[in-house]
Amino acid sequence: PPPPHTHTTATMSGGEAVVQEANDQLAAGNVAEFKRVMFQVVGDASLPPAVRMAWCKDVLVAQLPAKDADAVRGLEALKELARQTNDLTEEAQASWLLGQLHHELGNTSNAVSEFTNYKSLAARSSDTQAEALATGQLGMCLLGVDDDRAVQCLTESLEFFRGEPSAEAKLYLHLGRAHASAGRLDRAVIHYEACVQACKHLSADDPHIRVSRLSPALASLGDIFLTQGKTQQAFVQYQRLLRLGKEHDDFAVQVTAFGCLGKAFETALELQRALNAYQRSLSLAKAIGDTRNVGAARGSIGGLYLRLGQTSRSLAWYQDDLRLAKERHDLRAQAVAHASLGTAYEALGDQGVEAAAMHYRHCLELDCGDVAIDSDAHAGLGSLYQAQQLFDRAHEHHQAAFDLAVKCGDCQRQAKALGNLGHALFDQGCYSEALDLHTRDLQLIRSTTERQGEALVCLDIALTCYALCVKAHEEEGTPARARHPLPMAAADATSNPAASPSAATS
Repeated sequence: PPPPHTHTTATMSGGEAVVQEANDQLAAGNVAEFKRVMFQVVGDASLPPAVRMAWCKDVLVAQLPAKDADAVRGLEALKELARQTNDLTEEAQASWLLGQLHHELGNTSNAVSEFTNYKSLAARSSDTQAEALATGQLGMCLLGVDDDRAVQCLTESLEFFRGEPSAEAKLYLHLGRAHASAGRLDRAVIHYEACVQACKHLSADDPHIRVSRLSPALASLGDIFLTQGKTQQAFVQYQRLLRLGKEHDDFAVQVTAFGCLGKAFETALELQRALNAYQRSLSLAKAIGDTRNVGAARGSIGGLYLRLGQTSRSLAWYQDDLRLAKERHDLRAQAVAHASLGTAYEALGDQGVEAAAMHYRHCLELDCGDVAIDSDAHAGLGSLYQAQQLFDRAHEHHQAAFDLAVKCGDCQRQAKALGNLGHALFDQGCYSEALDLHTRDLQLIRSTTERQGEALVCLDIALTCYALCVKAHEEEGTPARARHPLPMAAADATSNPAASPSAATS
């Protein structure tokens, strides 16, 4: 807590007893009581606004680091007192801090309102740089909420700060995020690469600025390439990220880099190398007390065990991931853990159906704002309903998964959703409609370099065509198998309308 006040009783004109009580509480280390008493002083209309403002600032010294409702309350009081005294500088500072605080707390509309007020005050003071700063902050607040407006604000701010590498790098980074959030991945790549170029011009005297701009740009480039199925290009970016972390002895960057490399190795089916990378990420995250990435690494390891068929170990890791996410009140991490638990319980078969459905629903109910995670939850529910032959509900969730994947520009999730929709129609005997979807799936997946996925889709198309052939010959009364022999496993899977292509591929 801050030291006791140095205000004299003469300046308090009537609030001496209350102020003395506040000082006594603070001297005794009772910060909560100090704040209670000081808010009483701040709200005392009998005291001059300038005096109340001075005490309000002292409350904020004790409260702002907590970033909670009391901090918001104190800043709101400071802003109102500044208006009463027509102090534009104090009002602007309060609005700026309120905007940042609301943004960190996830109160987007309030953050936008405060930064808009700051921009208006800057315009009244003819401070063009402050206006440009506020415009940039507005763009950052609108990411994922109104991406087109975010791009507009960030671009406007970028025009003002041309020639300043640090500001350029930061604005290019957020422009990349805005385009990625809107599903415009090619434009996102352009802006992330512009951020990387801007970082080359940053002064070597402040490596922290360079790392804080460059590391998320490299990670984001790798993630986009991985999403597009360009695994080797993703590896290049993740290796650059790891070198950056080692070059500056930045363990937080190394944690991210090893986690990203784990994803890339897993995509390339190098599962042991993926496990090694995830474990390196986990151990480093624990060493620096990074609870968010501890949870992320544990979730990744759980997913790897699931792929290896070790479902019980996978469940244990995911449950621990969920516990950690709840402890730090991280909604997105909780949603990821619930979606992962749904997948793990689904792998148990009939005995895990109810638990899987419960976790997928919990994931959607959290409304964490990450459409890719919501897409996975819808895909899981669609598969559960399909297994129960509730095809209307399965189609509803598979379609929702596809629409969300389109929204975030994730080609692999789009392909998966199209495949699931095709399998559901196949199970219903709608072979022509299923063939149309699998053909679209093939066109989409050929836009990436995911050769294993392309092979599976080709098999889906072959099996669906064979099912159409069987159906046509049955309607003609001609034995299909005599005319079109297939390997026995594939023929058995397709000659029965109740069997799906996924049964044969597995």
